[in-house]
Amino acid sequence: MECPKSTFQSCWYHIKGVQTGHAMDLVRLSKHSKVYVRHMLTIEFIHPSEGFQTENLHFKEDVSPELQDRPLYLSDEDDQCPSIQKYRIGPIVGREWWRGERRNIQADRGVWPDIASYITTAAQLAQESLSLGIDTNSIFARSDVPKIHRLLEKCIAVVPHLAPSDSSLLPPLLAHPDMSALNILIESPEKPSITCFLDWRGAIVSPVFMQASIPALLAYSDGVFELDSEGCVPPLPEDTDQRPSDEQEYLRLYYKLLSRCRFYLTHLPKLVPIHATAWRYQV
Repeated sequence: MECPKSTFQSCWYHIKGVQTGHAMDLVRLSKHSKVYVRHMLTIEFIHPSEGFQTENLHFKEDVSPELQDRPLYLSDEDDQCPSIQKYRIGPIVGREWWRGERRNIQADRGVWPDIASYITTAAQLAQESLSLGIDTNSIFARSDVPKIHRLLEKCIAVVPHLAPSDSSLLPPLLAHPDMSALNILIESPEKPSITCFLDWRGAIVSPVFMQASIPALLAYSDGVFELDSEGCVPPLPEDTDQRPSDEQEYLRLYYKLLSRCRFYLTHLPKLVPIHATAWRYQV
């Protein structure tokens, strides 16, 4: 199979189409953009019915015999699919667990029986790293070590209270770790039809309440425009057309990006209810 050579990055900022105006809750989006944003809403998480165990996906032969004997899915029915037999849940491979000198620390890196064990172990690894002087090279970091230790102790103390009472937020799900434009392959910039998603390294299988976030492709934090008090995208400045061409392009680009982010937030409850529920969860 021929691999596409273009990424979404090549056209994400320049997609054109018919403006929807008031049809999409006053959000100005091209018709192409709407399709992609909707697609992003539905693929960010593997479907909730596909409940995995917690931690990272590995090829079956790369984990211990004990883990090889464990089924991938929580459901016996789901686990009968032949295509998933080559995968198993194994130790966590996230960079924060292995970066720098942390890789030499003898720590429990999974598989854990529950979320409380996972969070507690993460905090304990951070504590040991601090005690060994890891990540404390600057004078500012060294002066903050006692405070960080106290915060980690508080984290461990509240762990039993972190898991939500809503059981729908607890089943482990597989989420893409970096849904950015560079990790989305398309047929071509002229025909930006999504074909596949790249770079699943570090993808963690864990409860949705721990993974619900805005995909990098749709996140907006630049501050050029802000949503108004009612959560709507404000109009472009009245004098936009009179400004220098480079400034016009700059304003319209960030206006478009904020519009896409707002579209995502507006349609999230309808298209991916479990994600919206996770966002409303308060510890």
